[in-house]
Amino acid sequence: MKFVFLLVFLSTNVGFSQVSFFDRYLPNYFTFAFQQNELHNEFLVSLRYPRLTEVKTKRPEREIFGTYTGLYDFFVFTRPSSPVLSRLQNLGLHYRWNFNNKESGGLKLHFFEVSLSHESNGQVVNNITQYNTFLASKDRSVATNADDYLSISTSYVGAETAFRYNEISFYLELRPFMFVDEDLPAFTNKDDFVKGGIWSARFFRFTTNIAYGISHKKSFSFSIYRYAVDLAWQFAYWGKIPFSLYAGTDNVNEISTYHKIKPYIRFGIDLK
Repeated sequence: MKFVFLLVFLSTNVGFSQVSFFDRYLPNYFTFAFQQNELHNEFLVSLRYPRLTEVKTKRPEREIFGTYTGLYDFFVFTRPSSPVLSRLQNLGLHYRWNFNNKESGGLKLHFFEVSLSHESNGQVVNNITQYNTFLASKDRSVATNADDYLSISTSYVGAETAFRYNEISFYLELRPFMFVDEDLPAFTNKDDFVKGGIWSARFFRFTTNIAYGISHKKSFSFSIYRYAVDLAWQFAYWGKIPFSLYAGTDNVNEISTYHKIKPYIRFGIDLK
């Protein structure tokens, strides 16, 4: 509720106006994923709302918006009852400067933004007693995958920027100030978590994207984290359906199991 009042105040008193209510934030996707000898569906929903921009025409143009990003795994083929597991829930408030550099050639800055966000995986196990209960479950699927239910959450101040050099685009995310909340994995403690866990794994993210082909219908991207490398190939079949193929050494979006190396491959559709 406080968040809504803040946006209303900005739109009426500080020279901002609402230009759209719901809009895409990160690329949304629906994929089939193979990881740890298990097949599942993985889908990501990412929205920004509402989008407030300056009434006056300035360069750079400023925007204020909230975001929601949710990542889910759907085990429709491999686990009893086909559970849907929450992997990532992220709410953020963002302040962005858009530079709108549309000229071709050379190095062009696209945007720079700062944000205040809360990130969790939306799970239920908060202590060793609850964790042992899951391990002792008579349901073999629950016991084998007890780590999936470990709860963890952080709040952080972040900074993001995107820029382009000719046909190559770059994206950089930093999280210089992170605050560990009370929900901690049962197998660790706060000191270990900050020094060697998600602080390191999610401290930064760097992505580069190379577009090629007629009308740039295809692209190749490379992302690097503290403990992970992700590769992606996007291509439009028949010029319309946006398919993607992903592979990586780890999936740090599963923030409760940051300590495990879990190679994966995913194939699916990007939902713009």
